[in-house]
Amino acid sequence: MLGLVTTVISVIAGAITFTGFHTSQMPNPLNVQSGGNEIGDSYLRIAVALNGGFPTSHYTGPTQADGIAPCISAWNKDYQYIGYARCRNSMYIHSGSFIDILVEQHKYNANGQQAPFLQLLGSKDAICIAYITQQWADGRQLGWLGDMGRACGRPWYHSNIIMGDTDHSPDCTWLDEDHSGGPEVPVAMQINMIAYNNATEKYNHDVDYYCSSDAIMFKTTFDKTWDPLGEVLWNPQMTTKADNGARSLPGTTAKNEHPSHNSRVRRSGSSVFAHLIASQMSHHSAIKLCENDLSHGPDFVSLVENMFCDMALKEHYPLCGKESEKVDCYDFETHHLMTSGGAVARNYSHVEKWTGDAATA
Repeated sequence: MLGLVTTVISVIAGAITFTGFHTSQMPNPLNVQSGGNEIGDSYLRIAVALNGGFPTSHYTGPTQADGIAPCISAWNKDYQYIGYARCRNSMYIHSGSFIDILVEQHKYNANGQQAPFLQLLGSKDAICIAYITQQWADGRQLGWLGDMGRACGRPWYHSNIIMGDTDHSPDCTWLDEDHSGGPEVPVAMQINMIAYNNATEKYNHDVDYYCSSDAIMFKTTFDKTWDPLGEVLWNPQMTTKADNGARSLPGTTAKNEHPSHNSRVRRSGSSVFAHLIASQMSHHSAIKLCENDLSHGPDFVSLVENMFCDMALKEHYPLCGKESEKVDCYDFETHHLMTSGGAVARNYSHVEKWTGDAATA
């Protein structure tokens, strides 16, 4: 049986929670795509949500939760830039999968230094990150969960990735450079990994801390700059809590400031994602997904709630019963929305069912 290697703090439904990562969910240096790793480098794993068909010969539907791995820069506890993980087209993360990435610290004469701060820059191919794990050069392992995007008022969606020995599947957080998912989707975020990995009795008991600038920051716009080796950065001098405080970054909204409903809904649902997700997982809610202005992704059915969410209009309907009159409900067998004006076909290219063990199509 796989053992738990680290416990990570996150915020779910307004409460601090603790989730364990398996050893199998940590980055494996043998998996990295670069052969230039040296003693003293560190490693990352980026996992994205499972939200659609895999790119196979028999399915050509969209897979918008997967995409190119973000560019990543690493910073030490003194806010000094110490390493970089290249973003290349070859570093593609498939839906529901992950990629292990080398953070090249030796090129910056920072071999062996700990890297508690990470900056992630999204590409023009949006991804929805379910978790990040990190292994420092000294062997310490840390993690971060995509639940924090939803908790901090950022665009999110459900995922089918199971963590540790529990049935918890974290929500995922969107990153997107060209804002195809909407102007409020972050293009970059900065994470203090230590903030989410202090699972001792001395952990911070203030829920708001985990969405503060001490722990995480998001940017929806940034001015690109380059390091001496030509790698792209969004902040040549890392933003510290001394000069950032608790205010919102330029181009972002504060935790409780949400964009208008209309700015988000046009970029979700069947008009953008041609597939449907149907989940049997008890903690997945079609109602909550629909009622949240910042949820983004394909239409969704909760087979526990017996509810359907039209993500384009952010409207939810009960599933039609076999004996009841089929009006103002969703027929899961025929994939029609039953209205007073008649049946409206949804015409999904792919319907995927989440069971909590594996996705089936």
